[in-house]
Amino acid sequence: MAKIYLRPIGGLGARLIPLLQVMSAVRESPHELVVCWPLTSKPGKARSGSSREQSFEIGLSDLYDFDPPVTEISEEGYLAKTEDLPQYPLK
Repeated sequence: MAKIYLRPIGGLGARLIPLLQVMSAVRESPHELVVCWPLTSKPGKARSGSSREQSFEIGLSDLYDFDPPVTEISEEGYLAKTEDLPQYPLK
């Protein structure tokens, strides 16, 4: 089964919107969702004035119990996968 790797960043709302959109698409396809849910953002990556989005210290599995379950991946694992598979079609 093909996997879709997602790494949402920003505050909780900015993360949940793409997560829910991809989850909806995955339910209608033969893909498996793998999510990298960073607990902190790298300094300097956030927009000016959005320091509240630089740290989000609650894990995805601590927030929600997804059905079907969402597979989580570490940031290191996600970065390694994106080097191997920078992009691929969803077909």
